[in-house]
Amino acid sequence: MAATLVIDALSGLPNPQWVLSAEFAGQVCEFIRMLPPASPSEGLSPPDLGYRGLLLTLPDCAGLPETLRIFGGQVDAGAQILADTDRQLERDLLAASRPHLDQGLIDSLLDSIPE
Repeated sequence: MAATLVIDALSGLPNPQWVLSAEFAGQVCEFIRMLPPASPSEGLSPPDLGYRGLLLTLPDCAGLPETLRIFGGQVDAGAQILADTDRQLERDLLAASRPHLDQGLIDSLLDSIPE
C-alpha cells in the first residue's frame, strides 16, 4: 500500500493529497523513528478551522500506527506524541508537495511555520 500525505486545511472542500514515492516514504519513516518523545507539557491541538496539520498514512513503517498527524512540532503517533520541535518534518513534507499540489497553498503554509 502506498504512503499518502493529506494537507488538512480546507473546510467544505476535499483536502489536497499526494502519494509519496517508496524511497521518500522510507526516509520519512526513518526520520520519524528517530524523533524523541514529547514532554507531556508540550501538548498542542490543531484548531477547528484552517490549517490543522498533515495526515500521513505510512502503512509500512513498523512500530508506528498507520496514520500519523503532524502539527506544531509534534507527531501524534497514537499512544505516543513525538517531538519535532524545529518542525523539520512538517517543512520537508510540505516542500516535497510542491510538484504535486497548488504552489500558492504550499507557499502560504510554509510561510506560516515559524523559523
